[in-house]
Amino acid sequence: MYNTDNNDIDTIKKKYKYRFDIVFSYWIFIWYLLYISGFNVSNPKLALICGIIVNAFALIKMIYVNEPQINIGLFILVNTFIKLIPLYTLLNTKIVYNDIFILLGLASIYLLWIYVNNITTIQQLISITNIHPFTELILKELILYKKL
Repeated sequence: MYNTDNNDIDTIKKKYKYRFDIVFSYWIFIWYLLYISGFNVSNPKLALICGIIVNAFALIKMIYVNEPQINIGLFILVNTFIKLIPLYTLLNTKIVYNDIFILLGLASIYLLWIYVNNITTIQQLISITNIHPFTELILKELILYKKL
């Protein structure tokens, strides 16, 4: 079992820094891409709605703890592209029972994947998923651009 002190969390953040598979939002985004590409998968609309609700609370927390404005801006930018725009394209679709079961199944597989990757506490999961690989990559490029 992992210790949840700050040193351990920092080590875990470095280990999973660019692992897209650890962030459930990207799983939902891939589901959306499969859906709009015509693959016979169920509608990810409910998952996108749930993701937006969770991200609204995350955004409030980021503001409350005085997260740097660049992080808040990038969080909003990335989530606009991976959740809001996809949801907008699905506004005229209906959510059916099968969509709920698929979402629960995908969430179960995700939790199993988290377990297989030795992420054993909620504290670790939250610290890892707050990394957001797209946000990290954009921030890294902005810093490199400023140095030029």
